[in-house]
Amino acid sequence: MKACDPLVREQAQIVVTAASYQSNGAYSSRPSIALCTQEYRIFNCEILFKEDITVDDLIDIIEGNRKYVKCLYVYNKVDMCSLEEVDEIAHKPNSIPISCSNPPLNLDGLLERIWDMMALVGVTHWMPGA
Repeated sequence: MKACDPLVREQAQIVVTAASYQSNGAYSSRPSIALCTQEYRIFNCEILFKEDITVDDLIDIIEGNRKYVKCLYVYNKVDMCSLEEVDEIAHKPNSIPISCSNPPLNLDGLLERIWDMMALVGVTHWMPGA
């Protein structure tokens, strides 16, 4: 399901509606929506916002050639940081602090997070009689 659906209309107007709460996204700046659609030669359309998106997200949807993937921010050399900084990094979304020093710190946590985010499943095949 897309964040918003542009629907081409026959009338000479741009109709914008929102099905969910819009904070400071594209919905709040209607002139910028008109400029974006006119730039892509869309003069008659109806746009339904299904979630809170920005003008950049609207452009990505209009172009239709963007693909977003999950990311994991890995912070290395956290052994040089203070404990408060490491705690702050650890509480950021999609972030994990590690250190490759001797002894390595949190590499097992990194491996587990990669498996979780990629939804990998380990399958072991046992030979019969082995």
